[in-house]
Amino acid sequence: MSLDNPVLWVLVLIIVVISWVMGRRRRRLDRERDTRVAQARSVFVGRLRGTEYSPDRFPQPSFGYFHEVDRWTPPFHWAFEFQRGGHRVLVFAIRSREGVNKHAPDGVRHETTVEIPVPVTPQLWLGGRNDWVWAPGRPEEPHLVAGTPADEAGMHVLCADEDFARRFVTRELVQTLRMHGGPRTPPAIMVEHGVVRTKAYHGPTLHEEAILRAADLLIAAVQNAGRDAWPPPPVA
Repeated sequence: MSLDNPVLWVLVLIIVVISWVMGRRRRRLDRERDTRVAQARSVFVGRLRGTEYSPDRFPQPSFGYFHEVDRWTPPFHWAFEFQRGGHRVLVFAIRSREGVNKHAPDGVRHETTVEIPVPVTPQLWLGGRNDWVWAPGRPEEPHLVAGTPADEAGMHVLCADEDFARRFVTRELVQTLRMHGGPRTPPAIMVEHGVVRTKAYHGPTLHEEAILRAADLLIAAVQNAGRDAWPPPPVA
């Protein structure tokens, strides 16, 4: 078909108009969804007697480690803190185009993370063998540690400090992860920069039960990790 054919240009114009209309409609639906999620989140945080935070307003969370995606992505898009089981809990969500799944409806990766504060230790990752990752930008290279109770459960331990890893990973800790996620799909935890963290869920909506399950997992993980793995408290 020749470029001089008016039918071709009409078809191109129709495609452009349809794409513009569909894009505008999707953006409107995304804004409406985000408004509903923000309202539901405020109600949820109110029930927990927690505090919400915005990335561009003070105050900011009282603790937390936020992995930098890129210079254009804020450390979090929404966050809140609450108390549970005697621990401070931080929940935050990040939206980025890093590692976007091709099936993501809006072309954006939505990831919600839960953290609780712990003493500063070497970095450690514990999770299923089919799930282990080491995110880019970490200051330490991964090192697979053998000889821990994780081996018997089909799990991996990654840590640059083998002695710390063997003191940290106990049978009780491994059992905690298996109980929360099942023997075949145990959730992964990461200890780094004074927090222990886990991914609560992916997606743009609010999953209250997933957040509370993740918080309970981290609390149980801290309680069941090797007691002698944590550094002694500072002398007053």
